[in-house]
Amino acid sequence: MKLLAFFLSSVAVLSALTDQGVVPSKWDQRRKLYPDLISTFDLAEAGPAPLRALALLRIASAAKLKDDNWKSDLLEESFEGAAQSALPWPVRPVAGPEGPTAAFPRRVRKSAELNVGLDRLSLQTGAVRSMLLVDKQKAHKLFDSIPPFTLSPLTCSDSFVPNLEAYYQTAAVLAKMPLSSQEKGKRERADFLRTVVLSISSAVENCPRDPNVVRPKSALR
Repeated sequence: MKLLAFFLSSVAVLSALTDQGVVPSKWDQRRKLYPDLISTFDLAEAGPAPLRALALLRIASAAKLKDDNWKSDLLEESFEGAAQSALPWPVRPVAGPEGPTAAFPRRVRKSAELNVGLDRLSLQTGAVRSMLLVDKQKAHKLFDSIPPFTLSPLTCSDSFVPNLEAYYQTAAVLAKMPLSSQEKGKRERADFLRTVVLSISSAVENCPRDPNVVRPKSALR
């Protein structure tokens, strides 16, 4: 009887608080538990899409964040926001006789340094890798939604070339963590690797391929 009375009184108190609008919302609870992360989140809301995506990715990756639902939401928002970046992928300078960056003006090198990590590919693959720790199925789904690379032919006058290493490194990580286990997992891994390899359509994509992704054809059978 005492337990029943306590339960009924708790329901009555909760109902009264709800009527008065006192029950803390999900965001109120997060503000109380993670004031620093919420402060960063609020600041990021007013920033450009790539900076916001990077901020959300870092919030989701914070060691103190234990709310997996919020992590998942943050990573999905980061992935979607990254699509608005004007930079499709990172680039690397073409090495010359005096080194890879010696011939570039300081302002060009500075601009490249400031934009590190703000391109669409780096942000989206970062979100995928972080999502693996929260929800493997969502991680695979996000990776599959990364659009195919549309690469223009390179010429001798090009000073920079696309750097697609992040994509293939992420593919290697995903391949090691199939959605299912045992024999079915092995087939999923082979099918996944085959899809990644067959999607390569440019010599630029051949260069940065991760050795853990590209295996002899016999390994894909």
